[in-house]
Amino acid sequence: MSPPAIACRRAVHRIRPPPVDNVWISDELLADAYHRFIHASFSSQRRHGSNVPGPLEARKRASKRRMGLVATGGGAVAPNPAMLFGPVSTGASSWKYQPPSKSPGLKAGNSELPVLSQWLLDLSTPAPLRLQQPDTFAQLESEPILVEQSFDDRLLSFKSLVTSRTDHKVIRNLFLEYCPSGGESKKFSQLAFKHLVDIECPFEQILLLLPDPCINAAGSGNVERLLRLLNATPVQLTNTSITGLKRRYQDFFSTICTLNAPGSQRNMTNKEVLTAVHTLKSANPTILGDIERARLYKDLWQSCFTRASIVSPKSFDAELFQKITRTFQCHYGSVPLLWMKSKQEPLVEDLVGLLRWNLKKANRKRNNVLCAFHTIPGALLSSLFKAVTTSVARQPEPHQRASELDSWLHLVDAFSKSHLPEDEGRKIIEMVYQELAAQKVGPVNVLSHVAKFNLKRTIHSLIAGWAPDVEHRAKLMECANNFLNSRTTSDRKRLGGALVELLVEMESLEEPTSAAADESLELVYRQPGGGAKAVVEFLAELAFRTRTQLNPQTLYRIVLETMYTDSAHAYKLCEIVSGLELRFDPNFPVHYILGGLRSMMDMSHIVLNARRRDHLPTPYRNQPLVDLYQIRVELIHQIAYQYSIDETRTLKSSGRAIYYLWKYLRVHNLPIGPLMTKALVNVFVTRPLLDRRWVSARRFTIVRDAVARIEGKETAAKLHETFWHWRGELIRDAKRRHLLAGGEARASVAVVRRLGL
Repeated sequence: MSPPAIACRRAVHRIRPPPVDNVWISDELLADAYHRFIHASFSSQRRHGSNVPGPLEARKRASKRRMGLVATGGGAVAPNPAMLFGPVSTGASSWKYQPPSKSPGLKAGNSELPVLSQWLLDLSTPAPLRLQQPDTFAQLESEPILVEQSFDDRLLSFKSLVTSRTDHKVIRNLFLEYCPSGGESKKFSQLAFKHLVDIECPFEQILLLLPDPCINAAGSGNVERLLRLLNATPVQLTNTSITGLKRRYQDFFSTICTLNAPGSQRNMTNKEVLTAVHTLKSANPTILGDIERARLYKDLWQSCFTRASIVSPKSFDAELFQKITRTFQCHYGSVPLLWMKSKQEPLVEDLVGLLRWNLKKANRKRNNVLCAFHTIPGALLSSLFKAVTTSVARQPEPHQRASELDSWLHLVDAFSKSHLPEDEGRKIIEMVYQELAAQKVGPVNVLSHVAKFNLKRTIHSLIAGWAPDVEHRAKLMECANNFLNSRTTSDRKRLGGALVELLVEMESLEEPTSAAADESLELVYRQPGGGAKAVVEFLAELAFRTRTQLNPQTLYRIVLETMYTDSAHAYKLCEIVSGLELRFDPNFPVHYILGGLRSMMDMSHIVLNARRRDHLPTPYRNQPLVDLYQIRVELIHQIAYQYSIDETRTLKSSGRAIYYLWKYLRVHNLPIGPLMTKALVNVFVTRPLLDRRWVSARRFTIVRDAVARIEGKETAAKLHETFWHWRGELIRDAKRRHLLAGGEARASVAVVRRLGL
């Protein structure tokens, strides 16, 4: 049973209205409700046949009165908006009878609305738009439900979508889509490639995926798996089939080398490299013979070594080198000799770089490089060392060749002492030095750029080149060892004396000594601590004990190289040569060179004295003598002028220095300028006369003639007139002072000078 209507209405009326600030009523709705409220006639609520209003009528009339007061500005309180939409019941009725008001009613058809109060105008202002809240539930319903696939599901999906006819681009996209991230990617790559091999996917398609930087394909045994796939390929004895398989091997190893190239994003590990070497052993000999297999192994070794040493010299993996050489010894014993003969050395160029980095340690017995070379087969050491020596000797750049040769000889000495018997080590050393002599590379090439000097090694190298006969070579070695063991002087003197002993011994054996003497001269000059002084000592002893003729061009070059840096010893060298039979040789013009060396020595003396007396101009104080010699004319004029204005030194000392400079210019036929004549006049004429000193006519004549040649006869004539007038005044004043001092009779110039007047 439903509740009565009055109960429902009262329940609605008991609902308290919301605050005015939170209520929004449109203008049209408000105006329409107010208009109907004014003209409404609740006939159903009136009591028929009676003028007495009921309770609802009374409340309606009271509301009309209140609204009328508000409209006319009566100051009534703002009504509740809920009153516009119906009567409100507030509980028990408290109605009292009141007579109806006699206010005139509205005319029919009049639709004018009364003036709204301020609160009604506030209600008519537009309300701000409310922000529409997102519907989270609807958004969640629209999103798809993502379920993380397991590793097995991903692998199964990949296998179901890949067939033997799938293009490698599609395989790559599928791999990137289903490959999990993190540590499972390597396992996924391994299983995915195994599936490609099992379904007999074309080898070319798989090979295109191997160097892809987005796929971790080179690791996890994939290289070994593909190499085994190549080895297991059935062979048809036709030229087309064999050529195709060879091309596959070449492409495969070219891809592997690309993976190991510097700058690649992914490199093979050492274990994978060794596995590839072992797997290559089982290749069909019909497809890959010894030479083809050796070339593939060479490319693999070079890429692996480049990757190992590209970061720093210390990153060389000696253990890997030993493993590879052991593999090289076990499986490829007959191949390296073919490499050496065909000049296709797989290790030579890498050994050269290895020596430069690893042979600088003090204790070479523990050097990992020597231990690594110990794994090379003994029968191949001679061929390998000979190939390395040839490669070093053929370096085009001299400085690099000398440095590499020095490192290589260090390795030969250390390796022969620590890893070989005495006889085998001696044979290896002789073979290396003989190869150097055959390539026309002597110790001079090493000493030209290497600071460290090894006397014994140098003599071994010289003997290997000088004496092709084994018997004579042994006698020369014995002679050199006896000399070295009997002397205790410095290395520089020991080298010169040892070379003289060798040349004397070669003369007794009737061996040609001209080439040996020239090489010895060059070696003495190039050794650390050598130079022109060591050459002078060597030539003096050589001329005393032998009749060996020297190459004049070599001596001439040595003199020209040292005349600026060591002019004194270069001059002595020319004097020694002038006493030999070479003094008339047109290739060595001794007298012409002696003049230039004398000029250089005199200029060096002038510069040293000027620097010591602080007369060298500031811009030239830090320049070497070679540069100053090029501008010696200008420099000598400035030094002479500085001497002439220096009043801290005596006139005699300054005059001697300037006269020496003037004579240097005259002897060497150099131009003399006005600055030199001004210095001469100042120091020989002006300053003595100012100090009331005697100036001889002979000295003045020399100065006057120099001024006449350089500045002209008119200037010399003016100087002549001034000098004699000035000197006459000084003589007259001296005589006057002589008489005032009590002198008697006539006084000569000599008397006045002796008295100091």
